[in-house]
Amino acid sequence: MRVVPLFFMALALVGMGMPVRAASLPWQVQGVVLEKGTRRPLPLINVFLVEDDTHSTVTDAQGKFVLVIDKPGDYSLSAMSVDYERLAPQKFRVGDDQAAADVTLYLEPATTLPGVVVYADRNPDKVSKISITGKELHEVAGSAGDPLRGLQTLPGITVSGDTSAAPAIRGTSPDDNLYYVDGLPVFYLFHFGGMFSVFNADLVTDFNFFPSAFGPEYDNALGGVIDVRLREPRTDRFGAKLNINFYESDFLIEGPVNDRQSYYFSARRSYYDLILPKSGDFGDDENGVEYRQFPAFYDYQGKYVWRVNDDNTVNVLLTGAGDKFELFVPEDSKPAAKDPVLTGSLTSDTSFDSQGVVWSGRLSSQSNHKFRFSHMTSDVGQSVGSAGTVFVAFDSYQVREELTTKLNDAHTLLLGGGFWSTDVNLNLDARNPRCTEFDPDCDLTSAERLQSDDQLSIHGATAYAKDRWRLTEPFTLILGARFSTEDYLDGPFIEPRLGGEWQVTPRTRLTAGWGKYHQFPDGEQVIDTFGNPDLSSLRGRHSVLGALHKFDDGWSWSTELYYKTMEDLVVADDTFRYLNNGSGEAYGVDILIKKELTDRFSGWISTTLSRSERTNETTGETFPANFDQPVVINLVSNYKLTNRWTLGASWRYHSGNPDTPITGGTLRPGSTDEYRANYGETNSDRLPAYHRLDLRLGRDFVYNTWKLNTYFELINAYNHKNVDGYSYSRDYSSRKPVYQLPLLFSFGVQAEF
Repeated sequence: MRVVPLFFMALALVGMGMPVRAASLPWQVQGVVLEKGTRRPLPLINVFLVEDDTHSTVTDAQGKFVLVIDKPGDYSLSAMSVDYERLAPQKFRVGDDQAAADVTLYLEPATTLPGVVVYADRNPDKVSKISITGKELHEVAGSAGDPLRGLQTLPGITVSGDTSAAPAIRGTSPDDNLYYVDGLPVFYLFHFGGMFSVFNADLVTDFNFFPSAFGPEYDNALGGVIDVRLREPRTDRFGAKLNINFYESDFLIEGPVNDRQSYYFSARRSYYDLILPKSGDFGDDENGVEYRQFPAFYDYQGKYVWRVNDDNTVNVLLTGAGDKFELFVPEDSKPAAKDPVLTGSLTSDTSFDSQGVVWSGRLSSQSNHKFRFSHMTSDVGQSVGSAGTVFVAFDSYQVREELTTKLNDAHTLLLGGGFWSTDVNLNLDARNPRCTEFDPDCDLTSAERLQSDDQLSIHGATAYAKDRWRLTEPFTLILGARFSTEDYLDGPFIEPRLGGEWQVTPRTRLTAGWGKYHQFPDGEQVIDTFGNPDLSSLRGRHSVLGALHKFDDGWSWSTELYYKTMEDLVVADDTFRYLNNGSGEAYGVDILIKKELTDRFSGWISTTLSRSERTNETTGETFPANFDQPVVINLVSNYKLTNRWTLGASWRYHSGNPDTPITGGTLRPGSTDEYRANYGETNSDRLPAYHRLDLRLGRDFVYNTWKLNTYFELINAYNHKNVDGYSYSRDYSSRKPVYQLPLLFSFGVQAEF
């Protein structure tokens, strides 16, 4: 009997609009906090009601939050964190007809950020190493946002000129260096020998730079090691970037596939060849050289990351690049008058494509391993007037396995090994002037013309070990050795590499290192017909002593003394074409004073005082090496004017490059107007000292869901005329200087979504 009245009472309450649902559930606001411009989820952000800050919560790992409210009404939300600007109140409403509100909050990074420093954990060694982030080098004035070009401002590095960023490290040449990207080798790192790097600047996370005495895990070279790490793809959402600057355009897309897989792909192309006429004068009218294909380049990078489980991750990497140009040398031009076989078309077409797999796995709490496989194909095609044509195709494979295990608290052991194989197809029909750094006379016209149509297969294997042995709490000894062999020239090599680290105080560290190294000669020097297949590998020894001290407020000071010796360098020979009759040494001191970004200012001062010499054992002649620059000074600074504006400057000074003078000319046999240059002593002259100031002004436009980054640069801001070399008259009786870059304006615009 009581059921019926209760039923009708419930109907009456509903008819009067009584909020039955709201009485049983609390009102709430839920949402997500994202970084303004990038939409990156922000964890550990304090979110609170402006009207009553006792109602607050903290975002989770995905930037999400839920805040419970006592009653419906109009409210305002705000959020705050040490590293972000406080958010202006964002209004929202919960009413009788809704139990929750959804809100998205965007926070802008604060003007003053914590220091952005070294990511060095991937290699714990401190001996002769500089670790620096891609962001720091990306902002170097004059680099056009290219962090690999910014490398030239570090101590121990010299470059040949404004159009080349290819680094010559501590008395060697750019060809003597090793370049790794995510632990895999690359065919070349710079377009056209140094104009631009082949990697998208936004992908470069950090560098480990070893100018000398690098450990056994790195391959053999007489120069240094530049170990680049690329970042992981973003996993929160799809993103894209479009960049347009003075020289080229590029794009980047990235995002997650699912919870465990993500990817990115980037591609770039220069566009001057698309804008300029199909042909025209190249350089000054006096040279008379024309371009038929203005220098053009492209590159691409891709990465696919599969996090198989908590212990295993597989990365698949793709990299490729290409460079092409064509010039035409008329018969009546100055170059043709000096070297007649240059008459005609000069072309160069170089490219490579690389694929790699990196499997990182944790075997136990004390051990992990890294397996690397890479495959690379590359083509080099060149033609030089009537001097001939060169085409070389490479097909290379490399496999490497590395195991790291902590034996106990005092010992961490690294064991590694692998093998490699390279097939080379040669199609050569060209004059062979046999040029080396020991002989500046590279006259093509008088050189012997040779042909070769051959196939080579070269195989090699390596094994290495390194023990980081902490003898006492402040002192660590690094014992290492590398075994290498290959089946074309010589071997095997067993090369010890030793190091020591003494942490004198928490802020002061002393280091020392020593090692033996070898390097395969240049390819044309060891092939039959054109070279000498009985040559030996080049050999060298590195010795270093270093010190570092850290001060307050992000300041640090470091210095390193180094000494390198080089043996069995290759010189030209009339009988055997080439012999291992050269030697050299390089020594000096590098100093780096650095200021990390802890407030508004960051930058560094690097200074190198050095000497690099070569000796021709056949003639007994000793002379400065090609990249010998006894004094090099770099000043780099960046200042955050506001949260949106950044001002940067970079000033570089170095002693002029060595130069071999031309003392006159001699008529070629049978000619009345063609002269051959007479050279003086090798590198006995020196160009005037070089110095240049670059300025950079950056402006960021940040919106909730995207941002626009812009920069403007003045290259050689005070228009100093740096001499790049000399242009000689037809009979070499007079000369005039050839200058490097004048005052130039550059810009870049990047949209990020």
